[in-house]
This record gives sequence, C-alpha cells and structure tokens, in this order.
Amino acid sequence: MDDQHCRACRSVDLTEITVRGSFLEGKDPRHWRDSLCGACGTVSHHPVSGDVLFDYANSDFRQHGHEVHPPVTLPWATVTFRRHEHITKLVAPHLPEREGDRPLRHLDFGGYNGFTAYGLRQTMGLRSTIADLDPTGLRIAKALEMEVISLAEDELPEDAYDLVTSVHVVEHIDNPLPAIQQIHRSLTPSSGIFYCEVPNVLGYPMVNVSHLTAFSVEGILRLLEEAGFIALAAGFCSTPSVARDFHYRHVSPREAIYVVASTEPALATEAQRAQIAGFRSDHAIGDPGELASALQTAEARILLHNSMHDLRRGGKAVVRGAYYGVAACLARVVRSPRVIRLATRFFESFRTRET
Repeated sequence: MDDQHCRACRSVDLTEITVRGSFLEGKDPRHWRDSLCGACGTVSHHPVSGDVLFDYANSDFRQHGHEVHPPVTLPWATVTFRRHEHITKLVAPHLPEREGDRPLRHLDFGGYNGFTAYGLRQTMGLRSTIADLDPTGLRIAKALEMEVISLAEDELPEDAYDLVTSVHVVEHIDNPLPAIQQIHRSLTPSSGIFYCEVPNVLGYPMVNVSHLTAFSVEGILRLLEEAGFIALAAGFCSTPSVARDFHYRHVSPREAIYVVASTEPALATEAQRAQIAGFRSDHAIGDPGELASALQTAEARILLHNSMHDLRRGGKAVVRGAYYGVAACLARVVRSPRVIRLATRFFESFRTRET
C-alpha cells in the first residue's frame, strides 16, 4: 500500500479497514482494499485488479454484456431531472449578476445526458454545456439543444463558465485533483461558482461497484481547497424523494455532501467561513473505531428515517383505500347521476392532494 494515497487529500496516512454493516456495507474484500485516511476521514477504495473498473468512454458503465438497454435509463431519468430542484435552491444565492440579458454560462461536468442541466437551464436562465465521457449521453444532451464536450477527446476551455456543477461524479474518478483543477481553470477567475455533490461516507453504502472514493466532509473540502477553491456553503442533501417510488432505499437527509465554492477567495464572508469551520468540526472522522461507531449510528438513523416514511405512507394508503371502498359502495347503491358526479369530483380532488 506504499504507492497508494487518499484520493481526497493525497495523504499516505492510510489504515486498511473492512467495513461490515447491514445497510452501509463496504466493498467486496476479494476485489477491493478499503483504506481510511487518518488526515481527513475519507475512505479510498483501491482495486486489487483492473477487472472491477469501468470504461466510461464506451458506455459500459450503463450497458453490460448482452443486456438490452433503452437510450434513457428509466425510471432513474426522472430522479436525475428532479435533482435540479435542490441544486437551484443551494446555488442561486451565490451566482454572479448577469451582464444585461446574457444568460449565465453553465457547465455540467459529468452531466451525462443533460437531464439535470435541462432543469437548471430553466430555473436559473443558464446556457448549459455538458461535458462527459459517455457518447450515448452526449448525443442525448445534444438532442436537448445543449453544447457538448467529449472529455475523451477534449479538455475544458479556460475562463469560459460562470457556473460548473458536478453531481455524483467525483467519487468515480481515480485521481480527482487534476479534474477539479481543470474545472477551476474553466471558471471565471473573479466570480466563478462550483457546485459539487458527492455521496457521504456516513450516508451511502460504500459497496457501489463504480465508486472509488467515499468522501467525508473534511475530505471533499480539502480536495476543493487544494484545487484553489474557497467554500462558500456546505451541508447535506439527498436524492430527490421521488426515488422512493422506484424502490430506492437510500434517501436520507445526510445521504450526500454538497459544497458551493468560488474561484475568488474574497467572496467568502466571515460568517460563511465560520459555517464551514463548524461543519468540518461537527462531522470529523478520526480512527477506524470512530468510523465504525459513526457508521452504526448512521445506519440506525437511516433505517429509522425509512421506517417512519413507510409508516406514514402506509397510513395514507389505508385511509385512501377505505375512502375508495366507501365511494365504490355509494356508486353501487346510489343511482343518482348527480351524487355520483359529486363523489367523482371529490375523489379526483382527493387523489390530486395525495399526488
């Protein structure tokens, strides 16, 4: 392990660990070595062989072997699109002012098919470009009338964007620092804004076969700072709750870490610096024992969060089912068209409120 380092802060102070959990489980030790960084608390996943790595430039991340796949991953495309809602709320307060009617220039780094950017383009008046390795995703983004950059062939232009977003991308990169530095160069030096979102080591299972890093709060902040960014805001966020309708079980308030950062250090106020410092201190991870304890607490919190959601949803389903049953009986017994129309309208309004 002498040639290995933490992907977040590049420290070689690594301790090999085995993550065992009922929900926030770790990688298969037959194919991976999990290493906890003593400097920042990030877990780096080092492959034992190259057989477990993906080639993102030929779509094999989303298309495997003989399986037949649609051009848009359904129903997850709905979740991808809905990400624009929380990103808009987090980013909008930090955007630079527009010059006249010119839309802000936006790059979605690793934005695949452009669905997230499609929403951001409407909510914040952006002119969006998608940069990705996957040719299938780039073709879809181009069909959505977005400019595209193939990262397999070209580098990002310098001083070209007002805003760059990178949503659940950095954890897939073997050596993320050069990529983040490239993003920094692509932004306007005086006012560029970078929104970065990654899975939280204490909020999302490490077992995902395509993730190379499980970031801690300290780890993602150090990575961005090493690339030249200054953090303006940071916190936790989650996958859009609509994912629950597709049997996704990892939605929780601390599922992911987000950071809004700037290329201009002077833009950070004292209040923002204090918020970032407090966030780092409150969620620091030290030794393997501390990580194991924090993972156990996080598991309990996530499972309780999911159980409460299911109980509320189940209660609503019982009430809704009882109402439908009563309405069906009335429709069977009462022959008056007027009464049936009134019951139908009430039923539709009830269903709309539930939706």
